[in-house]
Amino acid sequence: MPQQLREARVAGLIDLQTHTWDPHILSDLFIPEDVERINMIPVSPEYEDSWYWMSDPNGTYTVKNAYRHIVGDYENNPANFDKWVAMWKIKVPPKWKTFLWRAICDILPTTLNLILKRVEVDPTCPMCDSFTTWLKGAMAALTEEQTRLMIAVLYYIWRTRNSAVWKGSMMRPTQLVRAATVALQACGAAHVRRTEPAPATDHLNGSGEGGLRCYVDAGFQHDTGEATYGMIIIAPDGSFVAARNGKLPICFSPLVAEAQAYKEALSWLLERDNTSAG
Repeated sequence: MPQQLREARVAGLIDLQTHTWDPHILSDLFIPEDVERINMIPVSPEYEDSWYWMSDPNGTYTVKNAYRHIVGDYENNPANFDKWVAMWKIKVPPKWKTFLWRAICDILPTTLNLILKRVEVDPTCPMCDSFTTWLKGAMAALTEEQTRLMIAVLYYIWRTRNSAVWKGSMMRPTQLVRAATVALQACGAAHVRRTEPAPATDHLNGSGEGGLRCYVDAGFQHDTGEATYGMIIIAPDGSFVAARNGKLPICFSPLVAEAQAYKEALSWLLERDNTSAG
């Protein structure tokens, strides 16, 4: 960097008349590849500068995030588990699937992981096995109903293990299976209730817009940076109200594309005077 530019700010690269990047200054200071990348960044001259932590998508600093940035993340490669789609579609409570995901990715607070985090625990392990390999074989051999029961039992085994380690008490195997079965049955009953047709309601409430729902999504092409958006407004009874789609400015990441899509949705809702839509 030239010495005379060491105190320069990003604002010096922006044309104050057009509120866009100044192409002449960019071409003088940067190589063509970087000029292209800079031009993909949206310019917002009406906002004040603020502190932003680059290592977090939300820009928020936390001690945990800083620790990971300095020390590095422990990475486990669950690539040999190829049943992600089937696993996420299983009709069990979300926390059970989250538990399963954590187990596959090896981020449960097991003895080994606690030791890696400098927690003083007894390193003796009562059993060793590859959970990912075992689960892969089990899902291939069991029916959907049996798979749901298996996940319930695994979850309650984990809870019982934690109770034994931290509380000194442990559920008997028969009690564990009974608790898992009851929880699975309750989950199934709740799922049936959620899928039953809702009673007919007014299209809109007294305000003329309450209860509306706006769903937004963005598309992003990694090779070209091209981005698109789509949005739809749904009435409380599930009927169609309005929809819109279009192209977004060239983006440099899916996260920016999503942010631009939400910005378009908010502007559209404001134009329609649907400011109470969720």
